[in-house]
Amino acid sequence: MSREPDHRLEDAFRAYISFVQQTWNDLRNETASGSSLLLLRPKAEILFAAVSAAEQSNHFDKFCSSMIDWRTAMTGEPVAEERRQFAEESLRCWLRRSRTYQEVCGGAPADDRALVSRLKHDLAAGGQQIRHFAPITNVNFSGNLEFAWYQILKLDEGELDLELRNDVNRIFYPHAVVDTRSLSNYWFLEATESVNVPGFDEALVFGTAADFNASDLPEPVEAALESICLYDWERLLHSAGGVLTVVANGRMSVPRPMFPGVVSISDWLFDAPRPAPAWFLKPDLWEQPVFDFNTPEATMEFQIELLRIINLLESVKAAFPFVHAAARFIVKGFLSAGLDQLLWHITAIESLLGEQSGNLVDTLRRRLSIILGTTEKDKKAVRKEFAELYDFRSRLVHGDLKELKTAGVHLGHLITARQVALGAWRWMAHWLKALLTTWPEGQDLPSREDMLRLLDMPSDSKLRLKALLNGPASAQPDTVPPLTRQPIFRDPYP
Repeated sequence: MSREPDHRLEDAFRAYISFVQQTWNDLRNETASGSSLLLLRPKAEILFAAVSAAEQSNHFDKFCSSMIDWRTAMTGEPVAEERRQFAEESLRCWLRRSRTYQEVCGGAPADDRALVSRLKHDLAAGGQQIRHFAPITNVNFSGNLEFAWYQILKLDEGELDLELRNDVNRIFYPHAVVDTRSLSNYWFLEATESVNVPGFDEALVFGTAADFNASDLPEPVEAALESICLYDWERLLHSAGGVLTVVANGRMSVPRPMFPGVVSISDWLFDAPRPAPAWFLKPDLWEQPVFDFNTPEATMEFQIELLRIINLLESVKAAFPFVHAAARFIVKGFLSAGLDQLLWHITAIESLLGEQSGNLVDTLRRRLSIILGTTEKDKKAVRKEFAELYDFRSRLVHGDLKELKTAGVHLGHLITARQVALGAWRWMAHWLKALLTTWPEGQDLPSREDMLRLLDMPSDSKLRLKALLNGPASAQPDTVPPLTRQPIFRDPYP
């Protein structure tokens, strides 16, 4: 690229900055010499008025044109005239969000060379880093926790103000100002992703690609949630007195960590910030946490367990996608309430052990009894409890809503469904991990159907199971640590 576009951009930038400073000084002098009411005008209001006037000037138009020419020379792709308004809005956002206006109107001489260099650097960037902060309710830790691609941490009010650029938003984007005093009460799940930046010349398209999201949260957050939702939270709710419950919206429920929303921060400043979320204003989010890992030992134990779950899932999900699908259904169940929670957990069980042929409920309860039962008495109890659970689910799905309207979804059903789904997932994932460590190199892996046939132990196992049956992986796990299987629960409040 020749130096000519560089020179034009630098000259237009300096001319625009000088005009902003002059407009700022004129408005300040007008305020100082005006009425007593004008004397009370805050500096932020004066800066906003100066910027608004400058952005309507010919200086801004020339600056924007030079920016478009510079980027065209760099990329070789001209910006269509109908897309110019998007380029103008992008430049407005960058000037505001980069704190350029505060710097040039702050009293000290501004470093024009550094400012224009920063603009060119950001214009040339092909990607952006987005940090997602998802607050977690109902938990407390003794310190920050680090994981493979995410962390759980606490941020104070000042740190949040800086990260969210609240100083900029208060002047230019009041709709995006976040109440960091309330938000600082949370522990956060922070996950980062790198994505491409949109071009000024790119047309908007509708998102029609299929996905498999378990929530409305960004993909990196949802991927982190897989390990968190596969943690055995119910184990912490049991005592000699029964299952700990809470009242929410007038109904008895089982407490759990929840993720009310997400705040996303990008280092690409050419877009306006999104409106501030309203979920942190709910008063029930600030209650005393039920899951309190308040000692370094308890926090470390939780971290180690999540690292085990991450390792387990990552080791099998590529080779056996149905295990990953089941994990996503468990996430859906964990984030849902009432009937949806019940249905998603049963869907997870079906994705692990179900098939289209034969009697589905008989197949599921037989396979679950093999997985979850250690004695014949246990196996019989598993078959009976799951049959009752599936019958309840089937009546609701097929329109028998009388019981649901009168009694709601039983807590016992919800606990049983999650425990069975979680236990089945852990057992299957451990089995498949053991298989992968011993499977002959170059030999095709068994399919999901092969694994279920082996679980049923039929006489006509497929030829592809020969290596499996002769290898050490044929020993199916009797128990799968670290999950401590709880009894199949009945409703604690029958």
